[in-house]
Amino acid sequence: MALSLQVYAYGLFSLAVLSFFFFLVIKPLLTYLRDPLNLRKYPSPSPLTALSSLWLVHATWSQKRTRIIHAAHQRLGDVIRVSPNHLLFNDPAAIKDIYGVLAASQGVNKDEFYDRVAGDAHDLVQLRDRGEHGRRRKALANAFAAKTVVNMEAVIRNALRELLVRIDKVVDEKSGDGDEIPVVNLRLWFNYFTLDVIGDMGFGVPMGFVRSLSDATVAESQGGRTYAVASLITSLHSGVRYGLSLGNLHSHALIQFAKRLVSFIPPLAARLGSVGGSDFEDICIRKLRQRIDQGPPTRSSGDFMGFILDDASPVENGKATVQKGGGASEISHATFRSLVADSMMMMNAGSDTTASALTSTTWFLLQNPHALDRLRRELADAAAGNLAVDSAAAQQEDAIFPYETVKDLPFLRACIDETLRLRPPLAYALPRLVSRPTTIAGHTVLPGTVVAVSPYSIHRHASLFRDPDAYRPERWVDFDAEFPQQREDLKKYNIVFSQGSRACIGRHLAIVELQILVATFVMRYELELVGGSKAGLEIFDRFNSNPGPMFVGLRRRVGEVAQ
Repeated sequence: MALSLQVYAYGLFSLAVLSFFFFLVIKPLLTYLRDPLNLRKYPSPSPLTALSSLWLVHATWSQKRTRIIHAAHQRLGDVIRVSPNHLLFNDPAAIKDIYGVLAASQGVNKDEFYDRVAGDAHDLVQLRDRGEHGRRRKALANAFAAKTVVNMEAVIRNALRELLVRIDKVVDEKSGDGDEIPVVNLRLWFNYFTLDVIGDMGFGVPMGFVRSLSDATVAESQGGRTYAVASLITSLHSGVRYGLSLGNLHSHALIQFAKRLVSFIPPLAARLGSVGGSDFEDICIRKLRQRIDQGPPTRSSGDFMGFILDDASPVENGKATVQKGGGASEISHATFRSLVADSMMMMNAGSDTTASALTSTTWFLLQNPHALDRLRRELADAAAGNLAVDSAAAQQEDAIFPYETVKDLPFLRACIDETLRLRPPLAYALPRLVSRPTTIAGHTVLPGTVVAVSPYSIHRHASLFRDPDAYRPERWVDFDAEFPQQREDLKKYNIVFSQGSRACIGRHLAIVELQILVATFVMRYELELVGGSKAGLEIFDRFNSNPGPMFVGLRRRVGEVAQ
């Protein structure tokens, strides 16, 4: 009997090993030899890419994905194969074919990747169904419309005022200490600022991170248990890295198996980022529940979630979903999970991308004094033309540029746009699935192929821009005889916020914040890169591209109009 059990167990083990070998080695090899998608003709950065998605998983986990892909394009050409069914294009013509308004009608839609990275509910970015996406986007569009964002300028000014108070305190404490200059990790402080803004705009209450100079906060599990989280930013970044890396595996079953395995080993879950992802979700659950319990969700609430709740359908599958004036207990589970997903998207995209752009814009300006000088001259002229501004006001804590003053300043916008070109905060090549034969940048692509364009690479295409790797804001405003179409090309082939019906819904918020803060900062302070930040600004590619620490010395500018 014991021998029979041993033989049975041995047989099961052998079958498992053979199955594993077949699905991971034999089947991919046979698929490669058959080449059903006709992709073998395209060059690959590694022999592994034609057989599995592990190369792409590794590139993602390394947090250097965009630069690895860019180097592959530079070495191999404008079309490369990065997994068994995945092509990346670095051809300007591919942008319209993949992301344009007519792409869907040509059979190019969101890939299953978005299902693999989603939780038990999809946010607006992850939704693949066009009808559901249109319905949800309509509700969110009301909240994120340019007019709504501009009307909420006071929220930005309040958060920025708090930031200036904190910085001035550090500067004043060091005044009179000889040549010593106060130094802060400005990237981290920018992150505190953008999280405070989206907390207030999104849910009606700021996070309070600038005031405390800490992103420690409280989370609430789905079961209602509250607990402390040491760092919202770390939780977000580690969670995105973990989920995104797994999302590049093509097998849902393998992803679920890996997640279950990791969850059984708490130290491994913490090290890989699974815990961080759960903590970030629980932080958003707490913010959402607090917002719902505030009272009736109406457009007069003055926050994005008020718009979203006001637009929520009152009936879903015959059940009440959002009862106007009710609390979280009166919202169906399905609707609540969708609201959690949108809350996570709002907290992530509404803070992380803007903090990245603020950091990179500041770094580029400090590395390019000629651009900083030209920007300050433009801002000084704008301030002089504003009758509400005087020199005394420049020394007040609330000396913040009004959006009305800076919204149409061409060189300020050029400095921001040039940063976004070189360091797009969302640098991930957004994948699209081809569902019927189509042509992309002159290449015939068969159904089942995944296609994408890397913003980081296409924004550096030598056919479009002079010195594409150089920071030159003037290219956005000055005529270039060698590249007469440059300004038009910059707009046409700019995919910082993607394009078409899937374009980033929060772009208005990002630009308004950038214009107000960059203008105020460069006129209020003398800034100097310190230590390793002089040589470079490290970038960590997740779904967003996040700068590492940026240490900056600050002094108040004397005798300058700072508004």
